[in-house]
Amino acid sequence: MTAPDTKIPAHGEARRMLWDRYVLDLDRGCLLLEGSEIALRPKTFAVLVYLVENHARLVSKGEIFAAVWPNITVTDDTLVQSIGELRRALGDDGSRLVRTVPRRGYRIDGAVQALTPSDLPVMDSAGGLPAVAPDPCSDSSPALITSDGRVN
Repeated sequence: MTAPDTKIPAHGEARRMLWDRYVLDLDRGCLLLEGSEIALRPKTFAVLVYLVENHARLVSKGEIFAAVWPNITVTDDTLVQSIGELRRALGDDGSRLVRTVPRRGYRIDGAVQALTPSDLPVMDSAGGLPAVAPDPCSDSSPALITSDGRVN
């Protein structure tokens, strides 16, 4: 049995990751739950992306600092605030999915997989919630005209 493909898709492909019940949309820079965006500050989103990209292992604080705040000196408190914001945004799932390993770093729990374009739902033109097809039984549906001119 082979492990599922968790590699981030190349640029030009739909770049979305399914993480537990969340969708991490790398192109739009947002986290989605059931089609609704969960608001995250840019650096908190960057921390999440780095953790999800490295989900199969423990990630040290130093690695996160280097990836998210390169060439900038920040304190541990900066990272703690981002992790806290992330956990609050995830609600009840926060402490289950974002684990702290004391004095070592952080680990993402939950299944992670790259979504292919065929895995993605049809989205509306603004890239929001899935588009809903018109109900063929409602009065607002367009009428069908048969080849002999009758209206169905």
